[in-house]
Amino acid sequence: MSTKNPKFVFGTAPETFKRNVEVIDIEGNVSEIEFTFKYRTKKQFAALLDEGVKAAKAEHAAADSESEKTGIDSISDQFYSELCEKNDKKSAEYVLKIAQGWDVANEFCVTSLLDLENRFPGALQSTAQTYAKAVSEVRTKNL
Repeated sequence: MSTKNPKFVFGTAPETFKRNVEVIDIEGNVSEIEFTFKYRTKKQFAALLDEGVKAAKAEHAAADSESEKTGIDSISDQFYSELCEKNDKKSAEYVLKIAQGWDVANEFCVTSLLDLENRFPGALQSTAQTYAKAVSEVRTKNL
């Protein structure tokens, strides 16, 4: 039996990894932002997604309960603005859970991420998709 050192060892995963995320401006010009993402195994990523589903269910149940009490007259005149702000904030908070930094001069925080999304709609979704692909999709050579 051979006692060679193995080339591949389980459990040697990095704490972080970097990926470029494409950001497209209004004229269609593509730029890239390098994010430093937090490494998660496939199962750890699934658990993170489960946390999000659990929180969404709880929020939905609370909203249903509130709407039964108040009715349609309680809908704000700023409904779409408020919905957009709420969804963008959740997206920014999610990006803070999956990443720990970026190669942008602005501080890596909710405020900066919200500014990024406001100026480049879809940037946060692109960031989340880039991360999901990195930690959960099958890599071609693993097939």
